[in-house]
Amino acid sequence: MAARWVDAGRGLLTGVVSASRGVGHGLRVVPTEVARGLVLCVRGRFREGRFRLRRGLWRVAQLPVDVVLMLLGRVVSATQVLSGVEPPGRGLTGFEVALLRPIFGTSLDYAAVRLKEGPLGVLGVSGRAFVHGNTVFIPPRLRATDMGLLVHELTHVWQHQHGGTAYMSAAIAAQFVGDGYDWRKAVKKGLGWEELNPEQQAQLIEDAARCDLIHPGRELSAHARLRGWSEAALPLLEEALTSLRAGRGAP
Repeated sequence: MAARWVDAGRGLLTGVVSASRGVGHGLRVVPTEVARGLVLCVRGRFREGRFRLRRGLWRVAQLPVDVVLMLLGRVVSATQVLSGVEPPGRGLTGFEVALLRPIFGTSLDYAAVRLKEGPLGVLGVSGRAFVHGNTVFIPPRLRATDMGLLVHELTHVWQHQHGGTAYMSAAIAAQFVGDGYDWRKAVKKGLGWEELNPEQQAQLIEDAARCDLIHPGRELSAHARLRGWSEAALPLLEEALTSLRAGRGAP
């Protein structure tokens, strides 16, 4: 029972910290992005300017939503842990960190990550894995041993660590409006890593890991081409990996 109290307390405390940091980060992003957007538009760089303006103004709407999502999620999780519905979390194993380090380098705080595997109560209704702050929730039918799944969800953790809580509402919105998980559409549009929505970013890295395209000297195999990879996508992947390791471009 002690482990459950510790886990619930950790979840509530880190939730409050994450929500507070998310607000602070958002309040810095709003004026900065709006100002940059206006300057870019004045200079005639309208596509980049519109992206910055949209990002800054959208963050205003995101701030209260993300606070509610973070705090409410942690209260529900803590309640479920104490009632025995949800398991306590665990840290990443040394083997898991070794698999992830070639992708994220030192830009990810591996020690802060928690994995919750098993019944998730009301948080597991969708049957899908998801990330809440630094915690990865994995329902019973899925496994952390799935490298693609782990990479996808840890990309969301990376987004949280470098961009605050904004990835949460943005990821939800992306599933209903816009291009969803389809990073191939971003390639066709000529978008950069920073312009991808949270799910496109995570899916890009997951698909690269599944096709063994993470390491230097990678070549497009028949398997990779069957999964939609093309030469045109490699510059975006290169930018993505560089940005991941540098901690740049989080939503």
